Amino acid sequence: MKSGKLLLKLFVLFFKIGSVTFGGGVTMAPILMKEVVEKRSWITEDELVECFALAQSLPGVVAVNVAVFIGHRMKGVCGAIVAVTASVIPAVLGILLVVALLDALPLEAVLNDGLKGVKSASVALIVCTVIRMGKAVLSTKLDLFLFAAAFAASMFFDTNAILLVLFFALLGVIHYSINRIRSKDHV
Repeated sequence: MKSGKLLLKLFVLFFKIGSVTFGGGVTMAPILMKEVVEKRSWITEDELVECFALAQSLPGVVAVNVAVFIGHRMKGVCGAIVAVTASVIPAVLGILLVVALLDALPLEAVLNDGLKGVKSASVALIVCTVIRMGKAVLSTKLDLFLFAAAFAASMFFDTNAILLVLFFALLGVIHYSINRIRSKDHV
């Protein structure tokens, strides 16, 4: 595929995603799953899961981080710039429109009611994505145990998310290292 066509496809896709993504970067996961994994086969489902895990572990907006990773994967630095720009433009235009309308019309009640509906839909999208990605990622008993431990620590003990990510990353490194040592011993 020609360079310009791929950049245009990246722009259109991330502009579309940026236009309909409400509730944070995770709500874009189902759209990306369908568009980037299933429809276009630009990345695999596992790569998308890794992309979201890394995007959430880094500072900044998850949607922008994901756009950087996928854009870079497809077309290097230029692709990253195009994907980020396209995903941010709708939000900037939306904010400018809302600010302009708030001064001109008493829309606060209408906006609040609309946002309640958007929040409900966002939660549904997130739950569907969690279930789908969970099926792909939680394949062993250890994976399920680590998930349950992280969930419990976050939900019931209000553990800092950064500490959770760092702790479970450390556990992953230790587990992977032990398995590598064991596999070398058996060879």
